[in-house]
Amino acid sequence: MKGGIRSSKTHLWHMVLTLAALQCPGLHALVVRRHLDKLKTTAFRFNLFNPNNPHNWQKMGVVEKYWTDPMEVLFKNGSFIQYDGTFQDGREDETKFGGTDYGLIIIEEATEVGEKVFDFLVGRLSQVNPPDVPRKLLLAFNPPLRSHWLHQRFAHLEPKVVNPVTFEYEENPEVMAEYSARKKPPNQRLITFDIEHNRENLPSGFIEGLEQSYREDEARKYLRGEWGVLKGGAAVHKEYVEHLHCGKMEMLANPRFPLLIGWDAHAIGLYIGVVWAQFVGPQIKVLASRLYKVGEEGSAKQIIKSVFRETAQKYRSHSHSSILHFGDPIMSVKEKINMISLVDILEGEGVDFQGGTVSHVERREALANLLESFPGGIPAIVFNPGPETQHLREGMQGGYCYPEKDGYVVRESPVKNPYSHEPEALHYIITGLDVLDWKKNVAQYRKEEESSRAKGTWMGA
Repeated sequence: MKGGIRSSKTHLWHMVLTLAALQCPGLHALVVRRHLDKLKTTAFRFNLFNPNNPHNWQKMGVVEKYWTDPMEVLFKNGSFIQYDGTFQDGREDETKFGGTDYGLIIIEEATEVGEKVFDFLVGRLSQVNPPDVPRKLLLAFNPPLRSHWLHQRFAHLEPKVVNPVTFEYEENPEVMAEYSARKKPPNQRLITFDIEHNRENLPSGFIEGLEQSYREDEARKYLRGEWGVLKGGAAVHKEYVEHLHCGKMEMLANPRFPLLIGWDAHAIGLYIGVVWAQFVGPQIKVLASRLYKVGEEGSAKQIIKSVFRETAQKYRSHSHSSILHFGDPIMSVKEKINMISLVDILEGEGVDFQGGTVSHVERREALANLLESFPGGIPAIVFNPGPETQHLREGMQGGYCYPEKDGYVVRESPVKNPYSHEPEALHYIITGLDVLDWKKNVAQYRKEEESSRAKGTWMGA
């Protein structure tokens, strides 16, 4: 269930949970969110006794007993509802739900929850008695970005037409044709709720007031429930145009040219942004990008090692010696406790690290010049379509931005957020390259390639 604010998502899943608990005595249900304390202030109280919920369980008189620590509710008919968070001991841990069978699971604010948790919980829908339990998992969320796993897993299910009055919708014909070919009924649905669906339960003029105060991108996300990028300020790269700079077909790595990897991170930062690219002829081809979160995905050292593993898997045609690494010079700053820097870790993996330009202005202009250049009628820089570069492209469209107030840029350094790292990793590739020397290096590379191919090396295999 995807929808904007005040679009009745929570009320709908509350009714689904309530009916299932009443109709299937002995149901074991789970309501889960990333952080347990937020679940208490929202879902637990809303379900149990919120006066704004006309169907709260206390008012209905269906509760036998409830506990607040841990948060659990026992119905008079034996149905049992458990509330829990996925975040534990500084990380998300899906295995904490192991060993328990559920007949219904609801994930509140599913954008906060990782895909591994979702997949694990699907495997816990195994309650056998009573035999008529729903065995369903409901996701409720505000629309995330197109790079989010929820979009990648469920966007293709989006109905083509939804009637805001009757809630009737037209199924996506392509999806229905796929199910028909498999001769299996569809077992997943994606329903989008517009705030209009809940108009009768909102104060007069409430929606109109929001429409007047929200920007267009905010209205699409928060009122209409559409996927997309929220404008956080003035786009750093207003020169980026999605339909011009995003390729129409998938680009594969060319084994005749070195692979370029850009890194952006801070010695004590939470994120590490990585970009894989190539310079082929007059064009930079951005093949893939990835944002890693330190802590959730391991230590910085573990993340760096995983980048090398992913690179080896994706780009088998490129040996260690045919990969060049560029990055933020500040990555050479040593962490005070362990006295080791990210560059030290990279060099420990045999990397000859090349720092890019420190100045943000110079880096921004270098990429801007490429974005505005079309040699021979083709863009000087092009991005792979699809999920491999989705998050980076969302950053280029405005997620990577300058702080703005009343339409004016208030600072000439960009906002540091999850969108800033991948574009800056790309900056370091571009400014780390000396194009004149690069052309000479490519010519030498091709010459050595021809020689090595004759000797039966990896290039000739």
